Amino acid sequence: MKFHPVVSIFSGVIISFILFFISALLYGYIWFDLSPIISFIFGGFIAVYFAKEKKIQYALYEGIIVLLIFEFLTNFVASSYFSVYLIYSVLIILLTIIGGMIGLMMDKNYNGFNPFLALFAGSFIGALCIWIASTHGYNPDSVPIDLMDIVIGIIFFMIGGFLSTILAKEKKIQYGIYTGIFILTIIAVKQLLSHQPFVIHILGFIIYLVFAVIGSYLAVVVVNHQKQTSND
Repeated sequence: MKFHPVVSIFSGVIISFILFFISALLYGYIWFDLSPIISFIFGGFIAVYFAKEKKIQYALYEGIIVLLIFEFLTNFVASSYFSVYLIYSVLIILLTIIGGMIGLMMDKNYNGFNPFLALFAGSFIGALCIWIASTHGYNPDSVPIDLMDIVIGIIFFMIGGFLSTILAKEKKIQYGIYTGIFILTIIAVKQLLSHQPFVIHILGFIIYLVFAVIGSYLAVVVVNHQKQTSND
């Protein structure tokens, strides 16, 4: 069932807030701390997927409306530094657009996105998940790192590689390498901006790059399987 864009956009807004408030009630558990990310992505997805004509700008409009409602409810601009508000605004908009990209993937006419846009989306999600995990004591970019740190890093690098490849027009395994390098670059920039010494543990980074490639490979396998199924 498809709806007028206004209906799909506001449906996305409503779902975003429902999921966001559920995550707020369950705050303190790492997987529920990830749910604000999921809520904004899912809102952008609904805004695009359920529209009669799927357009990425519907996700942008949904994100802007979410921001305006948040500002109305919290008066965030007046209660915080403008730079902080700007960062959070950009994050929300990017997340809703990524959700919209996923919604466009469900269109029969979808043939993928520009590889640079796909790489950015996958890398952004992977790095953002790692940052949230690090706020709970799991630091894939720290030295020394324990087994759980490595597992967390492996999971999110794999997710990043998978998303970058599945979203791109051409499904290439090397996108996993590019995504891994992009995420590592984001981690390095974050450390420099926070005046932390840039941490290098070569073995860990190699492991993360390998699993980013594995995530990319899984995306290629999924797409090829779908093509074979549709041909049968």
